[in-house]
Amino acid sequence: MDYKNYDTEHFIRDEEFKRWVKSPSQEDQEFWQHWLVCHPEKRGDVALARELIMSISHQNETPSDSDSEEVLHHILKAGNNENDRFFLWKYLEPKKGLLAVAAAIGLLLASIFLFGDFMVGEAADGISKTMLVKENPQGIKSQFKLPDGTHVWLNSGSRVVYPESFASGHRSVELHGEAFFDVVKDKSRPFQVKSGNVTTTALGTSFNIRQNGIAQKVKVSLATGKVKVDGFSEDNELRNTHYLAPGQELSFHEGQVPQLTEFNWEESYGWKDGIILFKNANRDDVVETLESWYGISIEIQGKTEVPWNVTARFKDQSLENIMENISFTVGFDFVLDGKKLLIKSGK
Repeated sequence: MDYKNYDTEHFIRDEEFKRWVKSPSQEDQEFWQHWLVCHPEKRGDVALARELIMSISHQNETPSDSDSEEVLHHILKAGNNENDRFFLWKYLEPKKGLLAVAAAIGLLLASIFLFGDFMVGEAADGISKTMLVKENPQGIKSQFKLPDGTHVWLNSGSRVVYPESFASGHRSVELHGEAFFDVVKDKSRPFQVKSGNVTTTALGTSFNIRQNGIAQKVKVSLATGKVKVDGFSEDNELRNTHYLAPGQELSFHEGQVPQLTEFNWEESYGWKDGIILFKNANRDDVVETLESWYGISIEIQGKTEVPWNVTARFKDQSLENIMENISFTVGFDFVLDGKKLLIKSGK
């Protein structure tokens, strides 16, 4: 079955998918775990479909197939809009046997659309029963705690994969994107973050990791404590090991020698405190940052008369205020329409 073109509604109605959700076999678990790794863009649809199916299945008063279809239709139509969910509630309130289902799913939607939290199957080493995923879409940042109490700030467009409970002897998570970790100290269980071909190991410390999977770049910035950073080849051969002290940042770029430098904390992880810091940023850097930060798409028409060389600091500012500032410095007009931003050359 080709699931690449499936959305949430397709998954809900697929019998093989429903079988995996309700009573998965080992073969089902292996298939979907592998499929989700290969198609990360579908994690949101899969997460929502799983939760909707499980919520309806777990109700004491199971609705008929036609009632279930009705609930799913209106919930999927409502999406993550608060007003739409209110009207959905009022719509279902007089329908006997459906209100409990709507209540449970309403709560699930509130969390799912903030950031993903769902199972991806058994761990490969068989030690952990369930692997969980926290995933943010573009424009959304979140905070949460791992099973050991470690505090995680997850940037937009990023995800963390971790076990439901850490095994004795080690704590290991996988990062795609960017996150700041404030690690709970536990000498008997080192804490590891795997990001691409780089593994960062700590006991009790705080650090930021940013991974750019497309460009094969990983940057580890140490705030407190001490960490060991190992760089591996594509075939998992250890290439180098570095130990960082607070204030040091190690940058990996595929095919290049790792670079150890000092860093500005606002530039490296000020994002978790609502700070956007541009330092001699060109047009592409500014566009990439703003698209990720605000979850928008930016289109540029023509060429600006002045090259972009933006140095600025913004804290908890609206996109419109930031664009007013940058447009004055660089010299362009812009139109903001919902989630689309159009930049026009020349004032």
